[in-house]
Amino acid sequence: MYKHAWKRLGKYVVLLLAVFVLLATAAPAELLAADPPHDAELRNALGPNDIVIDNTDSGVTRSGSWSTGTSNPGKYFGANYEFVNGAQGQNQTIRYNPTLPQAGVYEVYIVFSSSSNRADNVTVQVSHQGGITTQTVNQKKNGGVWYPLGTFSFAAGSSGYVRINSAGTNGYVMADAVRFAVPVPDPENPGPLAVNDPLGPIIFRSGFEPGSAGVASPSDSGLITRITGTDNSVSVPNNWTTHLDGYSKFGELVFEYHSGGDNSAARYARIVNDPTPGGSGNKVLQYWLGSSGGTADRGRVQALLRNNTNLTEVFYKFRMYLHPDIELVKESADPNGWFTLAEFWNQPSWTTGAQYPFRISLNLTKELGVGKPFKFRVSGQTTPTSGGEDTEEFTTLWEEKNHWNVPTGTWLEGELYYKQGNAGTGRFYFAIAPEGGEKRAVFDITNWTYHPQNPAPAGLTHFHPFKLYTSRSLTNFVKDRGGALQVYWDDIQFWPSMAPDAALRNALGPGDIVVDNSDSGAVKTGTWSAGTSNPGKFYGSNYHYVNNGTGQTVRYTPNIPTAGTYRVYVTFTGAANRSNSVPYTIYHNGQTHTATVNQRITSYHKKWYPIGEYSFSAGTGNYVQINTAGTSGYVIADAVRFEPL
Repeated sequence: MYKHAWKRLGKYVVLLLAVFVLLATAAPAELLAADPPHDAELRNALGPNDIVIDNTDSGVTRSGSWSTGTSNPGKYFGANYEFVNGAQGQNQTIRYNPTLPQAGVYEVYIVFSSSSNRADNVTVQVSHQGGITTQTVNQKKNGGVWYPLGTFSFAAGSSGYVRINSAGTNGYVMADAVRFAVPVPDPENPGPLAVNDPLGPIIFRSGFEPGSAGVASPSDSGLITRITGTDNSVSVPNNWTTHLDGYSKFGELVFEYHSGGDNSAARYARIVNDPTPGGSGNKVLQYWLGSSGGTADRGRVQALLRNNTNLTEVFYKFRMYLHPDIELVKESADPNGWFTLAEFWNQPSWTTGAQYPFRISLNLTKELGVGKPFKFRVSGQTTPTSGGEDTEEFTTLWEEKNHWNVPTGTWLEGELYYKQGNAGTGRFYFAIAPEGGEKRAVFDITNWTYHPQNPAPAGLTHFHPFKLYTSRSLTNFVKDRGGALQVYWDDIQFWPSMAPDAALRNALGPGDIVVDNSDSGAVKTGTWSAGTSNPGKFYGSNYHYVNNGTGQTVRYTPNIPTAGTYRVYVTFTGAANRSNSVPYTIYHNGQTHTATVNQRITSYHKKWYPIGEYSFSAGTGNYVQINTAGTSGYVIADAVRFEPL
């Protein structure tokens, strides 16, 4: 009986094995594909022309005895790495001789796995056409990534090398791979030309000229807690209390410091004489961070607009000067992860009843390596409700970094825009113009600007429009080299919103009537194409155009609320290929008049072009019509404006 039972069981086993084989052979390829190599991130960072020489390659020579290791997969390149205990007083070396296909400039990197038992004084030499460059690498940190040694010129072939020496080190020395990369130049501009303008009416404008007064802290007269008064060097609205704090959606602007409370020996914000080149006679707001104070792990100076109401969007402009002392940061090989210049909070975690905290942070960053340039980075993050603003448990939903090299020692004109919205409607925009340069969009991001789980976001209840916030280690690194972290601010403006056609919209009076080419009151005959070239120079979402027209028309019919005299304007994007004789027919009170417009002129970009004053009856019995008959070149049909006189 048992023998037959085993036979039956054997049949089932064979059947199951057959099914398994069948399923396996029929499984999609992606299910059977091998796992990615443990060093995939290191390999993915390589450029198409990069040359890597690993410790197992033939171009590597050693002196002394080296051991191989495979701990911390993903933190080393290839099959293994090699190591010695330098603290034992030996003098082992390992030398990497690449075969470079052509002479030129290469950026040289090494990789190692870091740990607390590693040496922090590893000698690394790079032999290149200019000689031998020696530097000390701390292998306790910055492991598992391509660590830059610098950019050097090499001859073709194998005359150049990188050598790691364990002599005099105080821990384990790691030797893994060396990478020679052809440098990719950083962009000359921060981004594309910025076309957005502030959409009014303006909320507040001010510099820091006499009339603007800092209110000293009761506990330390060397720093300010608020600004009051009026900057009479600019026009209304220019009062810090009446216009800035008095705006219906703003709470109040205050200045805050961390850590150690009010202590101007460590940090302060003050209104000072402009010390920058050419700044004589000007006043600016100075942020100065000389020490993080006591045992604090960070330091900050910041303006806070707090207790705001229903602030779902805001646009503001400023001038910013990054003091040359910040250049001292580049003497460190470490990356600086955060050096915050502005921060936007939708339901801050430190406020009562917060359930869905979310912040957007704009940072100045530096990558790993000595002498690396500064870049801008922005991130949108959620944070737990427990703890205060200083919690490090943030979850990054999105992040972008700009690759333009941010200069110090020069004024930068900046503008920022926040709009509350979800992944498809939220917006964060940052543009910058170096002094004397064109305004360029650094970031223009559409994504979540509040916590995705928040069922009823209430806007920016708190935000820091001007901030200097970074770590204790970075602050003290600059201090130890005789400097201090400093940022100057000037020429502040706040506006409700922004738009590419803001200049055209801001020119409108309260009783003006606009009929745009995309409105139902604009009726077309014939075939017209829609265009969006030259944003900022047309009204609305687009314009329409015809080339060498044959009688196509657009009729704009306004709904005139009150009979009377109106000045009529039109908009168009002027260019040399436009028609110089576009007829606009104005039908008013039963009369007809034709105005001919030269659309080749460019002096009316972002402006309304007047075509006359006419008496109109109330209602929809009047119109303005474009006719392409007899025109040569492109005819642009955009918006028509009726201004009551």
